[in-house]
Amino acid sequence: MLNRTVIKAPAAGQILEIHVRPGEAVSSNRLLSMGNTDEMYVVAEVYETDVGLVKPGQKATITSRNNAFSGELNGTVETVGLQIFKNDVLDDDPAANADARIVEVRIAVDQDQVIAMLTNLQVDVLIDIKPDIESGES
Repeated sequence: MLNRTVIKAPAAGQILEIHVRPGEAVSSNRLLSMGNTDEMYVVAEVYETDVGLVKPGQKATITSRNNAFSGELNGTVETVGLQIFKNDVLDDDPAANADARIVEVRIAVDQDQVIAMLTNLQVDVLIDIKPDIESGES
């Protein structure tokens, strides 16, 4: 009978948030939030006018806006989204276009361990869009 009170995760991962504590009624469908923090990604919001310049394999530099981590992290563009969305991240510049349309670009981070405990962190991303002259790619 005690086996029915044990909760087992379907996969290995890091517990990010506990939604229900012992003795509390389960009112939502989620007991907790888990994530695989072994492989961290950044989702960059790229303006729709610039997304044609971004391609999988391009290098990216990631910095923290609020010094949550020091220095720069490196990454590689993994996928470029197929849908255009309204901008979710608002710039602190009052002249910024709040109605801008964006495409989500997924970037695999090289130094996963540095940001493994920082899910949903807001960062700045610089994607290197210069063509690779040595290989002749554009």
